[in-house]
Amino acid sequence: MLRLVGKDPPPKPKGKRHIDVHSLTASESKSFALSLRNLRVAFGSWRKLAEAAHVNMSTLKRAAAGRGSVGLAWQVAKAAGLTMEAVLTTKLTAAGSCTMCGRSLVASQKAP
Repeated sequence: MLRLVGKDPPPKPKGKRHIDVHSLTASESKSFALSLRNLRVAFGSWRKLAEAAHVNMSTLKRAAAGRGSVGLAWQVAKAAGLTMEAVLTTKLTAAGSCTMCGRSLVASQKAP
């Protein structure tokens, strides 16, 4: 291989800007963790939620500890029939509660 020799060193390649679009922001990560805990209650267990989302149960537990990803959020939202916005924002309601008023639906289903 031939190399040109000169007085000036070759120019250094410019660093590319790296924008990680596959990472959650701190607030999205926190909201996603809350959503996962809420969905665990709605589905009954981590195992059932993991099966519905087609992911490993330990992956969900790590995400509930704050280490989730956009892809996982998408899979969970799809399995739960929710939008990504609902999973990644703080507009959450407790499992078994009315989304409009927050009243428990479990208590209202009891026989008189």
